[in-house]
Amino acid sequence: MKTARVCFLWHMHQPYYTDPVTGSASMPWVRLHATKAYFDMAYLLEKFPTVHATFNFTPSLLLQLQEIGTGTVQDLFLEHAQKPAGSLTPEEQAFLVRHYFSINWSTMIRPYPRYHELLVKRGLNIDGQDLEQVVRQFTTQDLLDLQIWFNLAWFGYGPVRRYPRLGALRAKNRGFTEEEKQEVLALQRSTIQEIVPMYRRLAERGQIELTTTPFFHPILPLVIDTNNTSRARPDLPLPSRFRAPEDAEAQLRHAVEFHTTTFGRPPVGLWPSEGSVCPELIPMLPRVGLNWLATDEGVLARSLESAQQPWHRQAQL
Repeated sequence: MKTARVCFLWHMHQPYYTDPVTGSASMPWVRLHATKAYFDMAYLLEKFPTVHATFNFTPSLLLQLQEIGTGTVQDLFLEHAQKPAGSLTPEEQAFLVRHYFSINWSTMIRPYPRYHELLVKRGLNIDGQDLEQVVRQFTTQDLLDLQIWFNLAWFGYGPVRRYPRLGALRAKNRGFTEEEKQEVLALQRSTIQEIVPMYRRLAERGQIELTTTPFFHPILPLVIDTNNTSRARPDLPLPSRFRAPEDAEAQLRHAVEFHTTTFGRPPVGLWPSEGSVCPELIPMLPRVGLNWLATDEGVLARSLESAQQPWHRQAQL
């Protein structure tokens, strides 16, 4: 019987949504995905200690988890959820009705009768509709239930098992109170605060390997030299040449330093942003303490074809 060796490498990434001027994030995806996939993956591995995997955390995601967990940064969607439903302005009500169904309808709305009822009440397609008129159909209780369900439905199986109160609120289904909304939002923050410690414990016991990405997820070959584009796409017109190899290395060094501070140990590997690589990148890795990188099979195939090298050769750092 033949044996296959499989390495699971999970890439955890969100762009940096925080506006440094306002101190607010434009989108809620770090906060919401944190209560689902980011938590669930570690929770599942805790249940199966013989399963090993590699997790790549972009520093831009880790920084936002830190900001949200400490409450120093909020997002526009959270600000609309925190406000009492009875105090929402017409514009804020319209925001809820437009955006609080931005979720997978099949798996995260239809299974919950009240949430699905609110979606049907709004309508499946609101393009071209007068939102002010649509909002008039919603009572204060409707809006409060919507505030809760948008946040409650995002919780994955891990937090629901860790916090039985979440399951009880889902079972209640409708007629929520402002106090229950604060419970949901508090459990959301608690879940986010647990994520890094969970992955750190898994790494300390040797079950997972943690890797990093250039800090703000830049495409490093283009930072090194935009003319590198011509190697892969000689047909593309290019803007004025930009070269900043020192900035590329700074992105790597800053990533390693932040990762080390966050998890208590440095990363040994790198997932380059979008799998983008170039020969000039390779010497930078050992200088910042990285031993390996991974990239896409298609990138490897085209690189070998371009260099006219046989498939059996391997690049060593």
